[in-house]
Amino acid sequence: MNIGNYPLVMFASATCLLLTAMILFAVRVPSDRGKNKLRIAKYSLAIASLVLGAVNMVQLFVDPRATITDLSRCMTLILCYPQALLFTMTAMVLIRPSVVTMRGVWLQVAAIACADALLLAAFFTLPRQWFLGVFIIGIVGYVLQLFFYTRWYMAHYRAFLRQIEAYYEEDEIDRRLRWIVFIFWSALTIGVVIMVMFVGMPEIDIWVTPLLAVLYASYAVWFINYLLETPLILPALYDDATEEAEPMASTAFGIESTSGTKSRLEQWIDEKGYLRSEQSIKEIAAEVGMSIVQLHQHFRDVVGEEFRTWRIRKRIEESIQLMDDHPEYPTSQIVQMAGFKDRSYFYLQFQRFTGMTVQDYREQNLSKH
Repeated sequence: MNIGNYPLVMFASATCLLLTAMILFAVRVPSDRGKNKLRIAKYSLAIASLVLGAVNMVQLFVDPRATITDLSRCMTLILCYPQALLFTMTAMVLIRPSVVTMRGVWLQVAAIACADALLLAAFFTLPRQWFLGVFIIGIVGYVLQLFFYTRWYMAHYRAFLRQIEAYYEEDEIDRRLRWIVFIFWSALTIGVVIMVMFVGMPEIDIWVTPLLAVLYASYAVWFINYLLETPLILPALYDDATEEAEPMASTAFGIESTSGTKSRLEQWIDEKGYLRSEQSIKEIAAEVGMSIVQLHQHFRDVVGEEFRTWRIRKRIEESIQLMDDHPEYPTSQIVQMAGFKDRSYFYLQFQRFTGMTVQDYREQNLSKH
């Protein structure tokens, strides 16, 4: 990109950032349960986009020739610390809102404010050689900040997936929630890309600002998309947490049973309730007289495997029985009758549990007949 295009690129990028901020400010977050932190995250993201857009616009008029100075490098690093904090906390609110506390955020804000104050003091009071030493230490601190945030986020993202997968049907997760991880990776990309600015090469920096604008806009789109998915996500994040505090029923694992009668869970199994593809974990737990936590605890402690794994295995066993008894049934019918919504997912799980493909099993089955 030609350096002569710098003013146009900066103006377009700053305008994009300011429009993104306006859109986020205009988005309404309902005052429902579990959405207070989402509302704070939305405003934080909007303010960050607004500030960055305004800074870029000011830079365009103050330094239209893209002159790289020690002050511009210092200001870039000063902006990096709070940006990394903002994006990480916003991403964490989407997956594990309980771990994001105001006390924790304010402690990090205080630490960042101290680091920024030290950088500014070093620039205005120390000789250039000493300032550059402090600046390098600041860059190392920024790299460590990104490393810590990445490890922290990925650990909680894995826990988020386990919690969601335990709550919903498998294909709901794979198709509707996988995009959430890209939110954090976009934020991390922003942090890494900003580091390019420290190189101080206008021919490189001119690519950075429009990339940042695109990533901010993408982040806003993902955030709005998440708001549309909250009816699916929030119950899994909050119901499970509240149920952990519920006292266990006097009967084992909360199963209502009397002598001479089968428990509601045993009845649900005998009726092959695990083949109902439209029934969520929450609905199953309610039907058998348990909470979600108690249902999972029962299968781990009594059955010896996770409920999700057990249900898939039972569905595969049902599909095998159907293929043995009715070899004339097409695979699409088998998939539906065995409780699967997606044929490709059925193929994957069939091979996982049997060690052979559906086609190989059906051919082997036909040869027996």
